[in-house]
Amino acid sequence: MILPAFSNIVAARNLYKMLEGWEKARQLISSYFVSNPNNDDELEVTVKTLLINGLYHTNLESPLSVANHILNLDMVDEKMQAGDIIVVDQIASFDKLNLISFGSKYAHFHNEKVFPLYDQYVWKSLVYCWQGKSYPIHDYQTFYKIIDSFRKLAGLNYISWADIDRYLWLLGMKKDLEKGKTEISKEVFNVYQTSVGKKLFQALEPSVKIAKK
Repeated sequence: MILPAFSNIVAARNLYKMLEGWEKARQLISSYFVSNPNNDDELEVTVKTLLINGLYHTNLESPLSVANHILNLDMVDEKMQAGDIIVVDQIASFDKLNLISFGSKYAHFHNEKVFPLYDQYVWKSLVYCWQGKSYPIHDYQTFYKIIDSFRKLAGLNYISWADIDRYLWLLGMKKDLEKGKTEISKEVFNVYQTSVGKKLFQALEPSVKIAKK
């Protein structure tokens, strides 16, 4: 098992600053969610759904229907404010689909202190650092237990979920880039090609080794 240290988190922060497009996208989404925190207005929920889907590439086939699905859920605002993890699975469960990536991001921008983000690169990094063997995740509650344990074992409880996400997301991208894969964010790929960017990507590599219990 290998875990990140604070220096790895700092490298991810510095690397993310070079990704101006992603930084602007996050600021835009965060600003709109802060200004429109509730989920009982059709227009606001639709705009939030479209922002997440368009800027974070969650690949919803029917974003308007997903927005309507959120509007019909019970006590979404109360669950978001209380940090009730189950709300992500409720959002993600749509028309026999499992939209964990979208659901985690939708919840995260409502309550960034509580809800970590899920996507394929974050999960890939968790597998690389800790799990050892990849397996599909079917619910957010399982993912949350894993990433929360990961953060605690690394002694990074004081690090925000946004920082943890940036680190794991970029480390996952790094692993694909090292395998010659280019089907990733064009902006990330371009930064990886620079000397400064390449050094920062190398600085993401975790080095704290502990034995599995």
